Amino acid sequence: MTRLVEILVSLLNEGTDVCRPVKAEWLGGDRYRVLSDAPPDEEWAFRSGTIVIARKVEGGIRAVDEEGGDEEFWAEHDPYGDRFGTPIGKWGCAVALAVGMIGFYAVYRFLISIGFAAQIRF
Repeated sequence: MTRLVEILVSLLNEGTDVCRPVKAEWLGGDRYRVLSDAPPDEEWAFRSGTIVIARKVEGGIRAVDEEGGDEEFWAEHDPYGDRFGTPIGKWGCAVALAVGMIGFYAVYRFLISIGFAAQIRF
């Protein structure tokens, strides 16, 4: 079953960062195949038929690289591995918050046990 979606593709030679919404086929994960053809007066970063890697942005899903692109660049510039806004990055923040809260609670319980925290109010 083909799942058609709309992704954003950058326009080249526009003088500013401009994107065009285009039809694409979702291939799973962060992979999409561009299906739309560029109008004659536009130059797109990715042609029709190109398999692209995309990530979530404020305005939708944006094509950022061709499949098989520069993974070394991403490894260097995205040390947390959430290049596409995947749940890994979001869960990492949630886990860090939970660990921090547990640590805070442990310190609070210790201070109570030695009688120091009796005056602390939350």
